[in-house]
Amino acid sequence: MPQTDIQDQRMTETSDAEHRGICHMMYKANSCNTLPNYYLHAENRPEYANSVITFVHIAKTGGDSMRKCLSNLASIRGRPVPFSVGFNNYCSVVLNHKTNGSYVIDSDIIMGHRAFGMCDLLRESRFNQKRCSYFTILRDPFERMVSHYFYLRQAAASSTLISPSAIMSLKMSIKEWTLYQGSEMQNKLFLTGEIGKHPNGSHFCQGVSLLPISRFRDEKFMEDILSNIDRHFGVIGLTSEYLKTLQMLQRAYQLPFYDVCKEFAINKGDYNSTEDVARKKVKEEAIMTLKNDAEIRQLLHLDIKLYEKAKQIFNEQSRVMEDINKD
Repeated sequence: MPQTDIQDQRMTETSDAEHRGICHMMYKANSCNTLPNYYLHAENRPEYANSVITFVHIAKTGGDSMRKCLSNLASIRGRPVPFSVGFNNYCSVVLNHKTNGSYVIDSDIIMGHRAFGMCDLLRESRFNQKRCSYFTILRDPFERMVSHYFYLRQAAASSTLISPSAIMSLKMSIKEWTLYQGSEMQNKLFLTGEIGKHPNGSHFCQGVSLLPISRFRDEKFMEDILSNIDRHFGVIGLTSEYLKTLQMLQRAYQLPFYDVCKEFAINKGDYNSTEDVARKKVKEEAIMTLKNDAEIRQLLHLDIKLYEKAKQIFNEQSRVMEDINKD
């Protein structure tokens, strides 16, 4: 059965997010129940093993392998089945929380493309006595965009995925599609969902930016985001360092991420060096096309900056982990 998603709902601007009591605002130091980075904030380390683990899945970073990993860990440790929050059910989760005053998630492991922001809702859930911790895995934004483009082209051509983004990938060049798709980091970290209503009475989920899009062109605002990222993510992993990422997660959450999940750490994506030479060359040329385009670099400015910061944080996490392991 072909899959469908609502990934391509266009963002509409809003200017009142700062007055909504939203905690997952990346340009601010987190003041809610979300734990900061395990390795950079030693005072919070005892709380991670009992925290609600929330995986923010960025497309084409090894996220499907991580979701499989989390499901296996939950089964092994007798924890509830992880709750997956994605494009199709995000609005219903938020709407039920807002209208009923209750939380529909009944697991202390949350994962998915729309997982960022779920920690805010835990304050009124049965897990309200637990701290919450986000982790994510990032990849070079140009490589990630090209990987996503060719993945969707293949999926659309075989009719295994039916979505506006997949369909448009068949009709557009890599630059056109990237401009259509927009910044992944803005879509994942600064986008919320709201229920809209068609004239015929049916409902739909629309993406709403938590901030005016113009803010992302403000360099001071960008600096604020980068300086606070360690306050919002307990662990930041890299696709290029997937096995070490698993080791970091294992240490932080006291769950056998590396021991159990290293065998399927890398899925069948194009980052495992098994592709034929001709296909790799096409993708390498597409990556250079994006890197050499000023318009694309401006579009992905946030993604580029966050990835560079993530690499710095990852190296610091690695250094601290080595020190901890020596003790």
